[in-house]
Amino acid sequence: MRNCSFCNLPGHDIRTCNHVSIQENIQELEHTIRHLDDELEIERYLKSRHLKLLRVICIPFGIAMTLKKKFYVDLLKKYYVVYKNIQTTTDITVESSETDIREYTCNYIKHYLTFIVDQNLPTYATLRFIENINNDLWRLYRLEFSQPFDVFLGNIWMKSIFMLMDPVIAVMLTNNHVIFNIISRITMPFLDFESEPEWKMDIHPIMLCTEQSHELEEQQECPICLTDQKKFDILITNCNHSFCKDCVMKSISISKNARKPLSCALCRADIKALETKNVEEYNNLCSILE
Repeated sequence: MRNCSFCNLPGHDIRTCNHVSIQENIQELEHTIRHLDDELEIERYLKSRHLKLLRVICIPFGIAMTLKKKFYVDLLKKYYVVYKNIQTTTDITVESSETDIREYTCNYIKHYLTFIVDQNLPTYATLRFIENINNDLWRLYRLEFSQPFDVFLGNIWMKSIFMLMDPVIAVMLTNNHVIFNIISRITMPFLDFESEPEWKMDIHPIMLCTEQSHELEEQQECPICLTDQKKFDILITNCNHSFCKDCVMKSISISKNARKPLSCALCRADIKALETKNVEEYNNLCSILE
């Protein structure tokens, strides 16, 4: 295995490196940027930093770690302009009123979500940003509110997404079911919000009769896992292909999570029916697919 391109130690790469100097360097960089006056100064400062540090900072953006330095500088300049604007808008202290905190929090979320959309970040990078924004806000506040902070923050999230932002951005952030789910986890426990309708698979389980007793012991190979299974435990699709119940259940789970129709592993036809001679398995399919 190649050594990490940041710390030069073996056993991991730059994306999983947890060298103590990473956070120290990032904190120093962000502290310096707070005191710079404009975009040009931020750009010059970023250019003066080592390439491997810029790459580490860019990991949450979900981009390649082998690009030229100019790419990382340009992206981080845009990011830290947003960061600087947020850090300097309001000075939050223990004495700050709830109104000031609400305004700051709205601004914080709005700016970062807008940055996410402007940069067209990959889904997993977007998720990390949304989680990090929420975690940062939790760490920021150690104050007493007239309502619990989780309720307070949940309401801010919804207003930031659906009221303070452009409708196009709101749609982008909620039409992806993965992003929607993480936002919902932040907001759903506290808000009267209509959740995304549950997605159901259009597959019908069919119970067949066991024609002969010897079928209980006959073996058949599953074409997916290549293991011999009892015919009694084999599921037959509407395209007349047979698979073991474990492989079918795994495929159903993957398709449900991806919100996509289940297709046959052999012919790629959409699976509309699953036949079984096992009563227990039939009942299991009914409960999963209902």
